[in-house]
Amino acid sequence: MLIYEYIANEYKLSYIFDDIKEAEKILIPDDSKQIIYFDDFLGSNKVEINRAKGSETALRSILRRVRKMENKIIVFTTRSFLLKTAVDESENLKRFNIIANTSTFKLEEYSKELKKQLLDNHIEDANINLDLKDVLKENEIQKFIINHSSYTPRSIEFITTAEIVEGKTKEQFKEFIYKTFNYPDEIWMHAYSEQITEDERLLLNTLISFGDTATINELEEAFLNRIQYEIKTNNKTKEMHAFKKALSRLEGGFIIIKNNNEVKFINPSLIDFLVKYLKQDIDEVLRIANSVKFVSQLTKRLFLMTNSDKVKMPKELQERIIANYKSFINNDSKDYDLIRLALVIHKFVDNKDKEEILYEIIEDVEDWESLSSDYSINLHFKDFLFAFRSNSKFSELINERIEEIVNEIFRGELDLKRAIDLLEELTINFEIDYSTFNTNDIEDHLENLFSEHITNEVEMLLDWMTHEDEAYEKITEVEELGIRIKALGLDYEINMDEFNYEWQEIAWNNELARLMAKDD
Repeated sequence: MLIYEYIANEYKLSYIFDDIKEAEKILIPDDSKQIIYFDDFLGSNKVEINRAKGSETALRSILRRVRKMENKIIVFTTRSFLLKTAVDESENLKRFNIIANTSTFKLEEYSKELKKQLLDNHIEDANINLDLKDVLKENEIQKFIINHSSYTPRSIEFITTAEIVEGKTKEQFKEFIYKTFNYPDEIWMHAYSEQITEDERLLLNTLISFGDTATINELEEAFLNRIQYEIKTNNKTKEMHAFKKALSRLEGGFIIIKNNNEVKFINPSLIDFLVKYLKQDIDEVLRIANSVKFVSQLTKRLFLMTNSDKVKMPKELQERIIANYKSFINNDSKDYDLIRLALVIHKFVDNKDKEEILYEIIEDVEDWESLSSDYSINLHFKDFLFAFRSNSKFSELINERIEEIVNEIFRGELDLKRAIDLLEELTINFEIDYSTFNTNDIEDHLENLFSEHITNEVEMLLDWMTHEDEAYEKITEVEELGIRIKALGLDYEINMDEFNYEWQEIAWNNELARLMAKDD
């Protein structure tokens, strides 16, 4: 509705579909009226959230640009707890004061009239037969839905989705509505336990191990791996064309297939149900783990890098990884998978041969780009590196690849002070001589980090400083960072031009404005 308001005032609407970095391409560099919209910008799963964290520099950059431009508006949406977490973990976002520009919509603020309107809108737009729409329009049903404590936009969408309700009689549909709101988990429980075959359940359980989505080819290979595991351990009988049959039967009711390639769960509530249900069935979780085919299945839900050390990997799986780690690698993402697998082995595998396997894996890696492109990998690979710095064989291997590793891992650190700390740690622990490096990537990243840092500091000073010493303290801090960089042997000069202001005059003006506001 906010966007409609601006469109009515002749603003041109632009969408960001996937990554905040798209904003740089769609932002029109003039005074024309433009509103940019990015829905769910912090993501809805751990992969998306980690990627969003890794794009913090781009986020702050576009916010800074929009703030300075006339007639430019940018609108982000996210869940409030995700925003709070992102800000709590970022000193720069705290200083940017992003929370001050937040509006929060809470479900309890919806009046009954608004709830009814939302329901009526879904009924009008729903592609379901008229008999079912008539049920939804009944006074008794409407009162039940609108007054129910389980009322959410998601639940309304669920009961008006054609793929879910088609084929039901009016009486069956009424029963379905009551159960959906009174026992939301039981809807999926009944369908999962009673209405689908064992193969179909195995397919759903395999898909959940990928997180929320997988390609058809990935899912088929992983599913067939699970079937082979069941044949071997539980004497299962394999059906012909098991994957195609299960996929076809689940489509529309449990999963959707996008672009003839991407398999996704039909509704987030199904994901919530499966995660909750499987947590109560440890044996099934172990079977899923023991039959995984790809690294992505290990790292999306089962063995997250952020998990505590209490998480244990089944011995059978550990032995399978040690015996044939290459079988877990997807050729389409070889280097990315190798690095992720090394991190998983380092944290979760307890085996006398694991150091030898880790050596082989690192030796196999040809492209280290994921160290800069994936926030989670960047974060945990640092710990991995330092854990092996005293291992002479390992250190020798790392030193052979140190230039690319340092370049990529440094470019993946998006906070200036942490980035310089990282360079110092790497330089000391691996005795790096930057005169032997091509340091263009490092210097370019330093330029971006310093430019952003100085811009943020200057903006804060211009808005808030009331004594000129505050400016000189900030200038000294930046100069000291430059001294630390020079001490590492990097020939990089910081551009300090943005600090060129009459700071005494600015301090006087800010103090005067503060006193006047206090008097008011």
